[in-house]
Amino acid sequence: MNNKIKSKLFYELFKNIGEEEYYCKNEIIHLDGIKGDCVWFIKKGKVKHVFHDMEGYEKTVLILSEGDIFGEITLFQCDKNMVLTQAIEDTIVNKINRDLFLETITKYPDNLLNLIEVITGKFRIVLHQMKDLSFKNIEGRLANLLLRLTEQQGIVEKDGVKIDLFLTHNELANMVAATRASITRAINKFKKDKLIKIENKKIVVLNKQVLRNYDNNKL
Repeated sequence: MNNKIKSKLFYELFKNIGEEEYYCKNEIIHLDGIKGDCVWFIKKGKVKHVFHDMEGYEKTVLILSEGDIFGEITLFQCDKNMVLTQAIEDTIVNKINRDLFLETITKYPDNLLNLIEVITGKFRIVLHQMKDLSFKNIEGRLANLLLRLTEQQGIVEKDGVKIDLFLTHNELANMVAATRASITRAINKFKKDKLIKIENKKIVVLNKQVLRNYDNNKL
């Protein structure tokens, strides 16, 4: 089952339960260091999970959108949140306490299966990032990031798949642990090779197959 179908199922499951909270674009959802006794369901909008170091360097780990949940891993681990969560755009979330979340998710076996797929899907994204950082150069890391974003945030169009996010070169650099200048060079090369285009400040992937097999030794 793909991510979008699971998101629709979760939307029906969680849209009317919990306490509704509103966050403006760029507002921090203060969960870092807080014990995980709730799950948050994204009713509208998008958020990102990021790590920060002592000098303020940012690494984006996950981007989540309408129909997704977050906080579930910390809840099951009975631990504190390790990431900082920030709204990418104006966002509405339902804050669902532990007992209500578990009661809802355990009503039917399929709900548990979907939850397992969601958690392992997040884990797989993190593994891909670790692999890219270990073995890929900047172009290779960016190519794989764009492919993942087409799966998570993509809208199919006539000539390609549009990533439904406004991403600056600096934000892309944060996501692949690179400098903004190096990402700008890679973006320009991808555009020149007709692998992507920029449309209304959003990236449209034109050739997923070439990106998927991108030569890691080009830089």
